[in-house]
Amino acid sequence: MPPEQTNKTLAEEWLSKLFDNGIFTEFQALAEERKELAAVITAQGNINGRTVYAFSQDCSRLHGAFGLAQAAKLHHLYTLAIQTGCPIIGIYDSFGSIIDGSAAPLVAYSTLIKIHAQASGVIPRISIIAGKCTGSIAALACSSDFVVLSKNATLSSTPNQIISASNARETGLSTIDSENEFEALEWVRNCLKYIPNNNLSIPPLQQYIIPSEKSENIDSDKILNVNDAISIFADKNSLIKLYISPKQKDVFSAFCTVSGKTTGIVSLCAKHMIAKEYCSLIKFLRFCDAFSISIILLTDTGEIIGDSTGEIMTSAVKFSCCCAELTTPFISLILNKAIGISCTSAFCADMTFACENSVLAPLAPETAVEFLWHDKLKNAENLQIARKELIEEYSSTLGSAKRAAAMGCVDGIVTSKTLRKQIDSAIQMFSSKRISTLPKKHGGML
Repeated sequence: MPPEQTNKTLAEEWLSKLFDNGIFTEFQALAEERKELAAVITAQGNINGRTVYAFSQDCSRLHGAFGLAQAAKLHHLYTLAIQTGCPIIGIYDSFGSIIDGSAAPLVAYSTLIKIHAQASGVIPRISIIAGKCTGSIAALACSSDFVVLSKNATLSSTPNQIISASNARETGLSTIDSENEFEALEWVRNCLKYIPNNNLSIPPLQQYIIPSEKSENIDSDKILNVNDAISIFADKNSLIKLYISPKQKDVFSAFCTVSGKTTGIVSLCAKHMIAKEYCSLIKFLRFCDAFSISIILLTDTGEIIGDSTGEIMTSAVKFSCCCAELTTPFISLILNKAIGISCTSAFCADMTFACENSVLAPLAPETAVEFLWHDKLKNAENLQIARKELIEEYSSTLGSAKRAAAMGCVDGIVTSKTLRKQIDSAIQMFSSKRISTLPKKHGGML
């Protein structure tokens, strides 16, 4: 129902849709900015029965302008959320900061970004960009764990640099986009089912339905694609995709449950990875690690090519370093091929499985044949046929999953019939995983 028919502002309407039964408690409701009510509503309520803090910028007041009073209200809300260990959700709709020629907006923003950074890894932070999000507050919104953009929402650091919802997703700024703000609110409510309240809580357990016996209809000799694999090991109807690459649909992050336990999925299933894709996946990995959510890495990708700038290699190395630092249960599944430096992350896991017909190698089979078996091609009558035969031989011998298992490079070989049991068992095995890391302030790979 439109807000004008309920005597509610749009900000109030959004919070009513977000919280259970539309009930919430507002904080500092009478705080003023320039003799008007501050252009933000800060509140606490329940979502799916759990306590959550949220705020919504109110464009009906000062066009949602960000000033000292709004910063003070948001700082107070963040403090409460951190102290009580509850998630915080921000709904952004503002034309920018109050500009009076002084440094006040910068100081206001700096106080918020500081407590926002303190909350990182302690409580989940979700941003919904429902309308315009302009100026320094846009940077705050994009630094959350998950950023959801309404289809017609825009981001801009300056008035002449506007980022649309589609551009934000393509560049990795946003996690997901939605048709409208109310769909975004529903997505957030659903996403919170998978997320613990804070970094000291365990992820919530959920009722689950064992997936159908689809694996019985899949030939055990067939290479599994990413969708088949997930449909086998994940509980039925539990998958919720987060970041999805605009260019490669099988590169994504997602939540699901395995026997009712929240699990993060990172899919590296593409012919060749793109640097921007790694950035979004790294952010998801760090979130899961901070909140002790088990991770399953699905790999099916080739070696890096055409990287004259080093951008892709740099991103791939950052991704591998992130995987190497994970302290949460970490399971790796190689579906078809894991070739080159872009796939070293697959071998950083607590347990690594490979499908029986997969290829695991430092070089693509075509390259390996030329490098290792060039002499065998010298006297071939038909070079093309000979090369093809050698590629098949390499893939079934040196580069095969069986060879990798024999050398101890993977922990097991799985089929469609054994996949769920192996994954479920591995997650259960490492559910009590504890790692004491070396004392340091932080790592150097961002």
